[in-house]
Amino acid sequence: MEGETKPRYPLYIAIAAIAVVLLAIGGGVGYYIGAHEGGSETAAESVAPFPTPSDIRSVSGTIQSISGNTLTIAVDPQTFGADIAQRTVSLSDATSIVKDVQKDPAAFQKEMDAFMKDMGTQKPDKMAAGEPLVPPMPYDKQQATVNDLAAGMHISVYANENIRSAESFAATKVEITEAPTLAAPPAPSAQ
Repeated sequence: MEGETKPRYPLYIAIAAIAVVLLAIGGGVGYYIGAHEGGSETAAESVAPFPTPSDIRSVSGTIQSISGNTLTIAVDPQTFGADIAQRTVSLSDATSIVKDVQKDPAAFQKEMDAFMKDMGTQKPDKMAAGEPLVPPMPYDKQQATVNDLAAGMHISVYANENIRSAESFAATKVEITEAPTLAAPPAPSAQ
């Protein structure tokens, strides 16, 4: 067994090792450039994830104060690319105010069961014809008044004009959107 040579590593292992080393070097260089020469902007500050529409007719926020028929709401100041953290909203007799009221969980479950049953029997030709089934909503919309509004409530406000950069505007509709309460799961039965 004299003269035997030791087996050499296959060529693909050598190529894989070289690729790993090159990736590590490239990652290190990229990190260095980004950390030292990239400036102080973060990715979130430099590029908006979605383009901001030029015509905006609704805004959501939290009511800060109410004075008569005027609401002051706090909004995310960067929502529309405008640096406005508060908006003043005027309400009139023509302003529709609605409140989302959570349905009874048992009634909602019955609606959901019926929807799921219908989903299994819906024909593809009806869906293609523009007649898709719409799932039930977990809440009902009820008429409300200005007296139902209170500081701290989350609302969505709609207008007939572009409110993108408006600090104050007249509302055509206000929706009170409260988070639904979740029912506690039933306690396990002792057996």
